[in-house]
Amino acid sequence: MSALLVIDVQAGVVLHAWQKESIVERINLAIESARNSGVPIIWVQHSEEEMPIGSEFWQIIPELVPQPQDARIEKIYGSSFKETDLAEILAQENVSHLYITGSQSENCVNATTVDALERGFTVTLVSDAHTTDDESVVATINEKFLQMADSHAGLRVELLEKTLPLT
Repeated sequence: MSALLVIDVQAGVVLHAWQKESIVERINLAIESARNSGVPIIWVQHSEEEMPIGSEFWQIIPELVPQPQDARIEKIYGSSFKETDLAEILAQENVSHLYITGSQSENCVNATTVDALERGFTVTLVSDAHTTDDESVVATINEKFLQMADSHAGLRVELLEKTLPLT
């Protein structure tokens, strides 16, 4: 079973994100595909001093709309797994494969992808559905994971159109 992670697409995180509008469109397409296929969606929200839980900057952006049945993870570290119940939620759903989308590419997307691989999950990093403030950083992260995929059978780096429909 697969799950879709939507990492930190919050008002304070994507304020100056590269290609924010088109990235959010692709994340919405991934969400729609996941819903149509019965793939669980897990929303991750980062909290820190500038974005305390419940604050305006902590909120998921209004262009993305979590549903009541979607799981929610609140975190304070880069990895969505560290000191959260993400691993338990994935185990309950019998998930072994993750589609990863979101922000910030070099921070929480990177940390979660690495942690997921270390925990034995297969991972598809959706290369055109994650962002950060600098376009070159997005390209660097995609290249890093493309190089890792050459030697790691459990990792794919693909454009959204090549992953649809999410299953």
